[in-house]
Amino acid sequence: MDEHEALAKAGEILRGAGLPPALQDYSGFLEYSSTAADVVKDWTEKTRESVPWLIDWAKVWRRLRDEFSKVVDADPMILYQPANRASNEFHSSPAFVRYFRSGNRTSKTQSGYAEHYFIGTNQHRWRYFPQGAHATFIVGVNFSKYCPAVFEAKFLKGEEGNHLSPMFPLGGKWFNRYDERRHVITLACPECANAGKAGTCKHKKSTIRLFSDMEGWEVLQGAAYIMGHFDEHIGEDFFNEAIQRTQTAGPESCLIVTGTPLHGHEAWEHRRLTKLHLEGAPANRIDPDNPDSPQFVSLHQIDQFEAGLVPHEKIRMTMKIMDEFEIESRIYGRPAPLAKNPVFDRRMLAKMREEVVKAARGDLRVFDDTSIFEISETTVIDFEPNDDGPLRIWYPPVPGCQYIVAVDTAKGLAGGDASCASVLEYYKTGISPRLRLVAQYHGWINPLDYAYEVFKIAVHYNSALVAIELTGGYGEAVMLRMRQDYCYWNLFRDEANHAQAEHSMDSRFGVETNMRTKPFMVAALQQFVKDDAIEIPCEATISEMVAFEQERTQSGLTTRYRGVGGSHDDRVMSLVIGASVALTSQVIDFVEIAKTEPVDIKQKYKGEWLKIHHELNDDGELDPFDYN
Repeated sequence: MDEHEALAKAGEILRGAGLPPALQDYSGFLEYSSTAADVVKDWTEKTRESVPWLIDWAKVWRRLRDEFSKVVDADPMILYQPANRASNEFHSSPAFVRYFRSGNRTSKTQSGYAEHYFIGTNQHRWRYFPQGAHATFIVGVNFSKYCPAVFEAKFLKGEEGNHLSPMFPLGGKWFNRYDERRHVITLACPECANAGKAGTCKHKKSTIRLFSDMEGWEVLQGAAYIMGHFDEHIGEDFFNEAIQRTQTAGPESCLIVTGTPLHGHEAWEHRRLTKLHLEGAPANRIDPDNPDSPQFVSLHQIDQFEAGLVPHEKIRMTMKIMDEFEIESRIYGRPAPLAKNPVFDRRMLAKMREEVVKAARGDLRVFDDTSIFEISETTVIDFEPNDDGPLRIWYPPVPGCQYIVAVDTAKGLAGGDASCASVLEYYKTGISPRLRLVAQYHGWINPLDYAYEVFKIAVHYNSALVAIELTGGYGEAVMLRMRQDYCYWNLFRDEANHAQAEHSMDSRFGVETNMRTKPFMVAALQQFVKDDAIEIPCEATISEMVAFEQERTQSGLTTRYRGVGGSHDDRVMSLVIGASVALTSQVIDFVEIAKTEPVDIKQKYKGEWLKIHHELNDDGELDPFDYN
């Protein structure tokens, strides 16, 4: 019997005597130990003989009391007990996904981190995991803040007022090494840990790794993990990839999600996890056809009052300075409507959500021998299905239809937001323009490779008008490649925006988003939504729009637009670009193009293109848009 088992048995002894079973803090152990021993002394001889583990327990209990400080300093987590009902249920649940959703200061993060300890040390007391070395991971919001404040504090350095930290002190029972560059903690095997040789363990060892959601979900690829942990609101793409990473780790693999629901009903955690849990059996079973199958998702919720870690009078005082949204999420742990000052009409977004359809995922491929630099409007580019592909297509291109590719560019794999290119079908009902989202590229990719993806998409969709956001600098790399390397023939140029000195290239090509232009651009999408003049079949895009809010800056002269709580807005900004271009561009009215007869669009619409595109250079250099 080890220390953990001895403490658990002590809890049983005290519970049987009608006394509080849990050790409250470090300083109370001696009194706790004496109380448990006194209860056993009062047992009858017959009762003692009926408890087969009593002798082993007494030996460990005596040693634990005599060497308490030394033992606890080396392994503080021997004192761990679930802090409340929700924590206990969370540890005990056999579900594949355990979602601990609750208010602040309710022990959800501590409970989640404890899971890594129990699995890594082969000491899980609530659910079965096979003995051996295991790999687990945590995804936090960023390295610069989350790593020192949470990951390293709980595991390695300790937190003030938390007697259970650090879980793996330097020179302690379990600590083998820490890779600061990769953020990987390596634990000794149980044999070496119990022998006091953690630092020199040569056996196969368990690891705990921290990832940041700033890296992009691709960082999870290439490894198998028995458990993945999402702490607070992490991108949905990470969760999707984590399901794949845990599938190869064995039947005991699982995912846990811990957080305060600050992102409301529109967060993927609520849409996917909470709703599936509430749906119940058979939908929420790992095996829907087996009535004995465990839940796929279990939801564990508790508010600050029941959790008991914050004095009730302090909670009530805090509530006086909170708004309704914060009270719901931070105190009671319930998701609430997201944006306080929403940009887009909520009723129209709700209507759109009812009409969401599943997209085909994949990539665009050039299957013949055509060189990248030889692709033209007549090149056949086909869609290749791939469940992990970054391109989603709801509606394929239709000959004769006109499309806009609105391009929002991020810095790539190391960035926060993904790059997003939305393909919008442009048409009119009478004199009123209408838009429909037909395809969308969304992924973490460097700008030069992104340009090629945009190029293929544009050609595939009838030589679509491509509008590239230049603000931030990354879009300029895309623009440069589209113009100079691929000589793309249908790039948007803002005729109302003259060349500006701060840009190395002619800024009339592309879209500028700044404090002056952004309100108009956002207003364009607002109007499309309000007038029910845009179709958006994409659930993820609608969720970003619901989370998109506006607020006046401190000066009161400008308006700031952003995703609430750091929510990503790359899909929203792509639509904003497309909507503003649809209202301001000189749009060509395509005629029906026969499917069987390729058409040289440059020649067919030579006049129209010349109206949109003037000479690129004034120095007499070859202009790829000069068709004469």
